[in-house]
Amino acid sequence: MVEHKPPNVYSRMLLPSVVGVLAFRVASRMAWENRESILKSILDMKETAAAFFKDWILEPIRDIVKTIRHKDNQISIMSQASIDSELMSLERMVVDFAARKGPGVDLELERNLIRQGSLGTVLEAYESSIKAPLYSALFGDLIQTLLIQGQKTKVDASMALRALDSLLKSNELTFSLIAAIPPILLAWSGYNFLRRLWLERIGKSRDQIYRKARLTIGRIFRILNSQIRDNISSQEHYTNQGFLLCEIHYLRQLIASIQFFSDQDDQEAFIESIRDLESTSLSPQQRLNVIHHISAFYPIPFRLSAE
Repeated sequence: MVEHKPPNVYSRMLLPSVVGVLAFRVASRMAWENRESILKSILDMKETAAAFFKDWILEPIRDIVKTIRHKDNQISIMSQASIDSELMSLERMVVDFAARKGPGVDLELERNLIRQGSLGTVLEAYESSIKAPLYSALFGDLIQTLLIQGQKTKVDASMALRALDSLLKSNELTFSLIAAIPPILLAWSGYNFLRRLWLERIGKSRDQIYRKARLTIGRIFRILNSQIRDNISSQEHYTNQGFLLCEIHYLRQLIASIQFFSDQDDQEAFIESIRDLESTSLSPQQRLNVIHHISAFYPIPFRLSAE
């Protein structure tokens, strides 16, 4: 037993310590020589992440909240008061022009036609003026009719801008959501991807440890089963006992690597079972019974494996 015992902790840690010190020295030297570029890369990554979060996530969300809270206080391209003043100016131009044409003109009818977008009287005068454009420009109504039509065009453009402004305001919340949703989905997808990779890595590591634990239990079972024979020699008995202690020590390391038991009482009970396996006061059959107890009481991950 003494000849086959594990080496002391200093002997086991000598090689890893030397390799670790050398690797740390090389890595430290490389990091120090490239410290400026490493620091610059870290700062660039930090600024990029902060700018992405601020400009593409935080600001669109603020715009959405601002749109919801201040829907009636938004800046317009063209106000209704400006359109009304331009329309009233056009109405006065047409009415004055119609009043000069003769007393028989219905001024109220002209006002109604203007509100409906019609320039019937002005267009009739314009058609007459262009028959003699030079004379009408000097002594007639050609210039006045052109100016009235220019004012009408300005009113039409203002009303079109007002309609466009109303359309934009009515869909402003939709536009804000369209601007905010893609970066939020991108950030959420990236977070879920990294989280899934991390969980898969943890799950694979846990599954591998579970498999190693089952294989170790199977090897312990076979070692104890080989000791039940009557004709086993003393040397073979001690050799098997050394292998058994090595396997039990390996099982302890596996148990310590991850959290197998959520309940502390289960953890302590399992440690007691491990100690029973190490005990030389128990017969091989009794320790086999301990293996069956572990496999029955802790079916996952300690079910006996045939591998």
